Amino acid sequence: MTTPPLTATHGLLVDDDDLYLRTLQRSLARKGLETMIASDTASALVLARQQPPAFALIDLKLGPESGLALIQPLRALREDMRILLVTGYASIATAVEAIKLGADDYLPKPATVPM
Repeated sequence: MTTPPLTATHGLLVDDDDLYLRTLQRSLARKGLETMIASDTASALVLARQQPPAFALIDLKLGPESGLALIQPLRALREDMRILLVTGYASIATAVEAIKLGADDYLPKPATVPM
């Protein structure tokens, strides 16, 4: 089985809110972005290892898990991956921690895609 070539339009969305996750995926698809979706850190890492994405949007709170735990393993898979942490629980301390761990940016939820 051959792996398709990596493109800047291939991403990973990680959120434990299924409705938000699927809505965001549809919005990004309308913009020509292909995304894989995961609702926890283990699933996200399995998908990312199969096909390292060009970008990842990661929710801070994934049930009992923290999305911060995904930043370094994802960065190790693909150094040029754009990693954005998304959260409804915004704080300066969390934003600083996310950037220190290797995230490229930090966005408050809800993150929307202009139509």
